[in-house]
Amino acid sequence: KRFTPAGPDHAQVAALGGVYDYYEAFSNHHLDSKLSSSSSINGVNDLISKQEKKLLKPLLDFLKTKKDIRLLGSYETENRVPTVAIVTKKSNVVLAKELNELNVSVGAGDFYAVRLLQALNVDIREGVIRLSFVHYTSGSDVEKLISGLDRHL
Repeated sequence: KRFTPAGPDHAQVAALGGVYDYYEAFSNHHLDSKLSSSSSINGVNDLISKQEKKLLKPLLDFLKTKKDIRLLGSYETENRVPTVAIVTKKSNVVLAKELNELNVSVGAGDFYAVRLLQALNVDIREGVIRLSFVHYTSGSDVEKLISGLDRHL
């Protein structure tokens, strides 16, 4: 057992109630059931995962067509979350700024993975572009992201 001198992370403990409420509302809306067992929690997790994969597929398919983009990770949706790291021939810092000006929120940097990026021969000054979303991101938001990438690469 790990001892934390400051005690539990009170922000995380306080957030648990909100997470439970969200899952309960999600289950009631999408599964017509109360959040009453591990199977209903698994049902919510499965729906979230399926939606994230559905949103992720067009982005990965687009990235496959770009020879000047290096994807860190797999082009497959299985066993991955919708957080994608890419390296471009263009300045990643400049590209992130251009996409943000289109109201497409992406980040550029090392994301606390300096040693990993160095091992992958990524220039730490440029870092990677991180493209991430979750199950409630709209399909049109993903299309806007793809369009912005296509326009600025």
